[in-house]
Amino acid sequence: MDKSFGHVYRAGYDTVDFLSLTIKGIIASDLKGYSVEAIKTILPEYYSTIKPDITTLNEEITQFRKNKDVAHVQSNHLIQYIKKVKRIVEYHKKISKAIPQLNELETKLSNDKRNKEIYDWGKRIVIGIIIFLFGIWVGK
Repeated sequence: MDKSFGHVYRAGYDTVDFLSLTIKGIIASDLKGYSVEAIKTILPEYYSTIKPDITTLNEEITQFRKNKDVAHVQSNHLIQYIKKVKRIVEYHKKISKAIPQLNELETKLSNDKRNKEIYDWGKRIVIGIIIFLFGIWVGK
């Protein structure tokens, strides 16, 4: 029975390890391609709270993995480990809910940038035409 419980205990750690790595990868993938401006606007706490906390949790998770002792089952240790990973899962949920808003804002920012570029080019063309006409007028 003890050996069976030891296998279940190791499987619990392995499952939580896999979940932790997968969710962190999904978070990175979800935010890839969005500008810092868009992320700061839609998720203002991302750079100040979420990202630093995930970094801290990564360090704590590494310590949990190093300190796990499958020979001496400590269910409380596993429960604390699960709680750490659960915080990352909660961050993932929050970020996932923000994706539609990030898409919308990124589209708006892109359109604003394109409109500004068109305006700037139009302004340059008008100034060029004015200078050209002024040159013709002065030359007469």
